[in-house]
Amino acid sequence: MEKLRIELSKSRKDKATLEEMMLKEDKRRAFLDEQIQSRDARITKLELKLGEEKIARERSAKELRGMSLDWMQSCSELEVMEIDFNDC
Repeated sequence: MEKLRIELSKSRKDKATLEEMMLKEDKRRAFLDEQIQSRDARITKLELKLGEEKIARERSAKELRGMSLDWMQSCSELEVMEIDFNDC
C-alpha cells in the first residue's frame, strides 16, 4: 500500500512537471507564431515595395528611351539648321 502511495505521489509530480513543461512550450510556440506572422507581414510589405520599385524603374527606363529619341531628333534638326545656316 505504501509503495502504491509513493508511486502515485511520484506520478502526480511527474504529471505536474509535464503540464508545466507543456505550458512553457505553448508560450514559446505562441511567441514563435507571432514572430513568423511578423516576418510574413514584413515579407509581404517588401514584396509590394519591390513590385512598386520595378514598375517605377520600368517607367523611368521608358521615359529615358523617349528622352533619348527626342535628344537624337533634336540633334538631327540642329545639324540640318546648322547646314542651312552655313549655306546662307
